[in-house]
Amino acid sequence: MSNAKSLLLLFLAVAFSVNLYSAETPEIKYDEAWAIQLYNNGACDKAFQLFSKAAALGNATAQYYIGRMYFNGEVPGEDADYAKAFIWFQKAAMQGKAEAQAAFGRMYFLGQGVAQNFDKALEWYQKAAVQGNAHGQYGLACIYYRVKNDYPKAMEWYKKAAEQGNAYAQYSLACMYYYGDASDKNLQQAAKWFKSAADQNIPQAQYDLGVMYLKGQSVLQSDGIAKEWFRKAARNDFKPATAALQDMGEDYQSSVPSGNESSPNTGYQRPGNDEYQPYNTDLWLTNNFYRR
Repeated sequence: MSNAKSLLLLFLAVAFSVNLYSAETPEIKYDEAWAIQLYNNGACDKAFQLFSKAAALGNATAQYYIGRMYFNGEVPGEDADYAKAFIWFQKAAMQGKAEAQAAFGRMYFLGQGVAQNFDKALEWYQKAAVQGNAHGQYGLACIYYRVKNDYPKAMEWYKKAAEQGNAYAQYSLACMYYYGDASDKNLQQAAKWFKSAADQNIPQAQYDLGVMYLKGQSVLQSDGIAKEWFRKAARNDFKPATAALQDMGEDYQSSVPSGNESSPNTGYQRPGNDEYQPYNTDLWLTNNFYRR
């Protein structure tokens, strides 16, 4: 190996060692990008050390990540602690950190670490939403839909979040178009947004898109394509899709134990029943969107 290559390798090794050392010593200046990278790579112990130092000095991003780690049970040696997560999200939210404002609003909405308060949830979701945060926009839409029964407002915010790629907003928006909750029914738009959510592996959307192909609703009727989407949903352990395949003569065995259906309000429609089943606009309540 040439001397130049040897020197390069030595330089890289030293640089890597310095980075590792910087995660463990208070003398090195806080590097936010490095701390986030450590967290995203699963090095929660080192990330927590760095975030803790910066959070204590008022760094809003570090405070948000400390809250996130407490929420997810990622603080070394500790279980999930919603009360502590609430405190750290609040610190960051008060400084205008949009991600923290959305998380803070969600905790008020669900009563996690604090008494449930829809007005407070709406207030903080709104702060995050107007900053363009997709989680805040989605949460705000859920408040308008589930609590305020203001469907036009709900659709407005679902659409903003959906256009940013939020899969749950895409699914909810598709459902609203399907039923005509805030306007006339628009099955073409429903199919479009079901497809967007289905491509992001939302099993309910995969199932619903399969139903639309089965019935030929704004798409060319195709049992074959319907089965393809039912299979995708079934592979995600969505039991109604397994039932749909079995009704269509395909012996697909689900790995979901009997009685553990993903959504008891959603089921395949037998021939002769034209009523579309209820849908779940609260998918996000059972999904932790703070996970890496």
